[in-house]
Amino acid sequence: MTRNDFRGMKKVPVVCALLLALSVGAPAQLVELEPFVFPPEDLPLQYNLWTAEKLAAERGLDREDLRTELEKRGNTVRDGLIHVEIVGPEGRDALEHEFVESFGGVGDTRWRHRLDAWVPVERLSEIARAVPEGYFVERANPGCPDDVLGEGPAAITSISYRNNGAYGQGLTVGVIDSGFIGASAAEANGDLSGYGYVNYAWGGLEDYSTHGTGCAEAMFDHCPGATMWLYRTDSVADLGSAVDHAIDNGVHVLTHSMSRYNQGWGDNTGDACAAATGAAINEILFFTSAGNRARHHWQGGYDPGGGSPAIHDWVPGDETIDMVVENGCTIYCYLSWSGDGLYFLDLLDSSFKRIDSSAGYRFQEINWENDSGSDQLVHLVVGLGAASSTRDEMEVFVHNFDGACTWQEHYIIAGSTTSPSNCTDSRVISVGAVDWEDFGSPPGTAGIVKHYSSRGPSNGGMSLPDIAGPT
Repeated sequence: MTRNDFRGMKKVPVVCALLLALSVGAPAQLVELEPFVFPPEDLPLQYNLWTAEKLAAERGLDREDLRTELEKRGNTVRDGLIHVEIVGPEGRDALEHEFVESFGGVGDTRWRHRLDAWVPVERLSEIARAVPEGYFVERANPGCPDDVLGEGPAAITSISYRNNGAYGQGLTVGVIDSGFIGASAAEANGDLSGYGYVNYAWGGLEDYSTHGTGCAEAMFDHCPGATMWLYRTDSVADLGSAVDHAIDNGVHVLTHSMSRYNQGWGDNTGDACAAATGAAINEILFFTSAGNRARHHWQGGYDPGGGSPAIHDWVPGDETIDMVVENGCTIYCYLSWSGDGLYFLDLLDSSFKRIDSSAGYRFQEINWENDSGSDQLVHLVVGLGAASSTRDEMEVFVHNFDGACTWQEHYIIAGSTTSPSNCTDSRVISVGAVDWEDFGSPPGTAGIVKHYSSRGPSNGGMSLPDIAGPT
């Protein structure tokens, strides 16, 4: 596809939407959407950031109100600066801190070809125009925490090893996560031993969530004699930096109970896989969540169906996936594909008015917080620009925070594992979930895998997950 193809689509209606209906059970419907407005063709800036800059310019909001509005759309904003990563081609170096500092920004982690940075919202386009050729400015990807429940040693019988002297003495382990609220309290009450930590993220170690603390407590249950490192991260560059620190400090085992999306189509592609593989080739066992997306996933070939050639049919005759999003829940919707097609995301309210959008050559994401005061039925629609004849295989994930998002139809469990589960190195170990009460059942027992636990195969055909734990 050429740049001229892209230009020719400016009058094509957006063809991937979350259409908010008025009531559960309302019939799926499509409307004529207003023309889609594209960013400048040569601007290496993620669409979500481009719209964030537009919102800041058009709304005239004060700093706190702007932060609130942008964070509803999945951005992270602190002191008027938005969190981004500037990503160069593989093999190139990350930009220096001085680059973003010249625009009033603050440089953070540098890892390989990625610079984690905080930059003024109103200067995003200016920054994108100034990056070297081949570099791209995208929203920082903190990863999405997956469930951590239960205390495992008794269920998986590792308690016999622990109680007979094999309790991790002489080993060093690490936990990579987005937040460790309560870690010092857990140490004080005996649920954690002393630990070292490196905080790569904005704020303190005990910030953002308790998720990492739960992961650390679970590891401590199995190996209370091991030396432990906690790594707080909020970008892919941070993930890679944490792995580098673990390599340099003799860590033997790392856990990463998080999902990364839109990192790459094929197995072992994308920088999350590069970080995990980097740990593996340095003799670190890297355990990663298989994901919790078994019922929040669809994968298959693009099908224009019998209606509009621009609209994808999930099944013949049905162009929507119905989902119910609880009040207070935020959904992150991700779309990736196998080739070079051009696909779109668009978020509409119950009156079919646009709330947020995403489009371009790179994989797409769109985020929405349901702060309406009641649960909402939403419809997920995917499509392809009319100027493109590409018919790629596509994959959709929806990750929810602070509430439930329930798919009513068309979810596909097969292939729902998340990155970096798709690493090909055998020392990167994908972990699924089996119901606590059924964990001791004989192999092959039906119905014991938790309904949410993601399953393979990977896009390259690997059988996943590698192991399962009780939850």
